[in-house]
Amino acid sequence: MTEPTIAIESPDQSEVQAMFDEARALYLTMYPGGRSRLPQIVDLQQPDTTFWIVREDGKAIGCGALTRNDGWGEIKRMYVTASARRRNVGSLILDTIEEYASANGIPILRLETGERQSAAISLYRSHGYKPRGPFGGYADDHISLFMEKRL
Repeated sequence: MTEPTIAIESPDQSEVQAMFDEARALYLTMYPGGRSRLPQIVDLQQPDTTFWIVREDGKAIGCGALTRNDGWGEIKRMYVTASARRRNVGSLILDTIEEYASANGIPILRLETGERQSAAISLYRSHGYKPRGPFGGYADDHISLFMEKRL
């Protein structure tokens, strides 16, 4: 098994759709009723969005995206497959997004995650993300946690 690698790739790939389907199934167990804010592949193909895929032995095992806004960036669609969890793949994605943001003059990163996603919340907190109120077009609700980090 080779070390995971991360690179900017198109989200329009069958492997990415398979990861999104896996994520959707997981989130349905956490949030019955289908309430989620998962962007679609087309949302991640916009000119203001950069998308990364983590691969191990050629297979996609994780992904993440950064959408650039006026004066800040939003982390979107971070996901690690079940088989790759607890191996620092999430940290690899988050570190890569932060390095890219810093190199491209994005001083603040924001994100929205589900309040039941304890592993994701722990990852973000361990990287210095702090709770904040809703931003962008998000409304305050009981299932979302909004976080921010100044780089």
